[in-house]
Amino acid sequence: MYDYPYYYAQIYHLASVFTVLLPVMAFLLALAGGLALYFLFMRRPNDAYHGAAAKLHDILNFRVFFSESLLRLLYALAVAALAVYSLILLFINAPAAIALFLTGNVLLRLLFELLLLFVGLCRSHRPGTAPQSPIAPQSPVSPRQEQPHDGQ
Repeated sequence: MYDYPYYYAQIYHLASVFTVLLPVMAFLLALAGGLALYFLFMRRPNDAYHGAAAKLHDILNFRVFFSESLLRLLYALAVAALAVYSLILLFINAPAAIALFLTGNVLLRLLFELLLLFVGLCRSHRPGTAPQSPIAPQSPVSPRQEQPHDGQ
């Protein structure tokens, strides 16, 4: 039994050690990195940094948002995937491919416009202020003044 060049019991034993040890080490490394980023970049004001460090400070303090850019990238990828799938489906079932291409693009556009609308609404709302309706007048309407009448 020991004449084989590989003794598989030892390999399985090491694999079980690594399945426990590596996630613990990764968690400790992520915790240390998160604490280092917090104490090095997030507690100080932005005036202390210049260049790339100032950009990193703005990203970590959520002064820069990537949601709109990410949604636009996902939209472009979804439209490209839909076009490729419709092209492949064109050789199998042409009417279904054309219907999928047209309705899929319209539905994708509506979905991503709705998502971008929600992002824009969240961005325009500032904490501590009431949201403004685009229909409401900008200047407050003064109440009607009571005219004193002479009692006749």
